[in-house]
Amino acid sequence: MSTSIGMFIMSSREERAIEISSLALTYSIIVPYFLAIVNESFINMRTSFAALERVLQYGGVPQEPDHVISTDPPPDKWPAGGAITFTDVSLRYRPGLPLALRSFSASVEACQKCGIVGRTGAGKSTLILVLFRLVEPTSGAVNIDGIDTLKMGLRALRRAITIIPQDPVLHEGTVHHNLDPFGITSTEKVRDALRRARLPEDFIDKSVSKGGTNLSSGERQLLCFARSLLEDAKILILDEATSNLDEGSDASIQALLRTEFGQHTIITIAHRLITVIDYDKLIVMGGGQLLEQGTPKALLETHDSTLSSMAKALGDTGEAALRDKCGAAP
Repeated sequence: MSTSIGMFIMSSREERAIEISSLALTYSIIVPYFLAIVNESFINMRTSFAALERVLQYGGVPQEPDHVISTDPPPDKWPAGGAITFTDVSLRYRPGLPLALRSFSASVEACQKCGIVGRTGAGKSTLILVLFRLVEPTSGAVNIDGIDTLKMGLRALRRAITIIPQDPVLHEGTVHHNLDPFGITSTEKVRDALRRARLPEDFIDKSVSKGGTNLSSGERQLLCFARSLLEDAKILILDEATSNLDEGSDASIQALLRTEFGQHTIITIAHRLITVIDYDKLIVMGGGQLLEQGTPKALLETHDSTLSSMAKALGDTGEAALRDKCGAAP
């Protein structure tokens, strides 16, 4: 702009006084500068108002219930067994959406191994969200050892439950840091947890990249089991934790569950029926509802059961392997 005006003034310098030409050239330089400042200030103002709008929006987001309540049971006494009872639990993720769980009622006895199976969208993971109270149920109750978890603090509840997810959460650092990030556990206990999780004790000093990308899928899952052994929570949740593993690694982890977590209540969301077919109990879900529950053997021997139809869908070889593993009659 300044160049164009300068060239115009030079080409017509005989038509006006030099003072006017100088003033015009000066303004041609200054005015765009101030216009740029005004434009930048306007953009910053819009950005600031958008940020303020988001802050005000988050300020209105419903907060989690209290983490500590005076009536919370002492952690050294609860849960004693880990028995879980769901009573008419219904849940929708937000108003206006359909129910993700519909009057769900089921029970898991203390120190029992229970598998939750069902097709995609059956409500299996939603059930775990209710158990941790990451989403509050619309109605119903969840009891652990006879105490209503909806009437207790979140810290006491979540301290009693450990979950091993499908994608383990690992941070950049050493294995020791991942197992004991706050440095509250002795090195000897960390080594013992590694040994019990079927990992070498010298694994403690191994470097872990972000997300554990330098480890195999099996090693990442075993680190999560070692972490669970350190936490020693009475209830262990496996959210399709072995779905990315081959059958051999899956079998090794199931053996680990039987030997190291025999006195824990275990709930496994299973992608493969063979993973949980030898459990004490199965809960079959569909459409957010309980379809059936019972021992795998009894459900497979009921020919019109949902589990039996799921087994038949695997073909003759797959069905035979399931029945053989749980001792069900053909």
